[in-house]
Amino acid sequence: MGELSTLPNIAAKLEAQLAEVGITTSEQLKETGSREAWLRILARDPSACLMRLSALEGALQGVRWPYLDEETKKSLKEFYNRYKGRRRQMPKPRKMLGSWEAPYVQALVKLIETQSKATIANWCISYAAENILPVFEKAFPGDARPRAALNAARNWLAGEIKLPAVKKLILDAHAAAREAETNPAAQAAARTCGQAAATIHTPTHSLGLVFYGAAAIAYDRIGTDAEPEVYEQIAAEECARMEAALRAVAVESEPNPAKIN
Repeated sequence: MGELSTLPNIAAKLEAQLAEVGITTSEQLKETGSREAWLRILARDPSACLMRLSALEGALQGVRWPYLDEETKKSLKEFYNRYKGRRRQMPKPRKMLGSWEAPYVQALVKLIETQSKATIANWCISYAAENILPVFEKAFPGDARPRAALNAARNWLAGEIKLPAVKKLILDAHAAAREAETNPAAQAAARTCGQAAATIHTPTHSLGLVFYGAAAIAYDRIGTDAEPEVYEQIAAEECARMEAALRAVAVESEPNPAKIN
């Protein structure tokens, strides 16, 4: 039992759920707020109920949740009903954003096909580690599987481990993605890391960085209920950042360029 267990309403299960979403101290809970903390828990546990939301608010106020004032109870209930209702109405989010035909994707593909397999792999791994992996680890700070896959891919490029060992860790990253089904941003981020690591043996997996990576960034930034054109804009912006990152490490007149099938 940690510091949070000293607060009202925080029993072992709720304390563990808070730790899973990166909240381990009363100060962190205060900074996050009861509503945001509950939303993070809901992303992992769809059964998160109004009582759990009330328990978090009571913990912040230093009271047992049944003794919250009526105005606070009403506000929490409205928030709970509004959010849960929206979740029931929302269509399932797309696993990937962007499309093969999009001009920004075609521009990136043309650049990718001027580079070697090693350059592409290093770019994908570095970009995923720096920009996409944090989305997953913010939601699942105790799950190291996507990071392990990226690190293993780097080690393979350095000649330190065999490919079968890397493939196992890539499969583990995809397993982490499947288990993150209730958190679309984290799920897309884990898939991105798996795809980025897989570029060491097939450069076509670099497209996974593009499509899954765009989804991870978009869902982390604005959630899953925005208009399609907003997601398209974010996908285009993220693809442009990926292209800039590749140009920064691109080899001019590469003699052995890869082919994206």
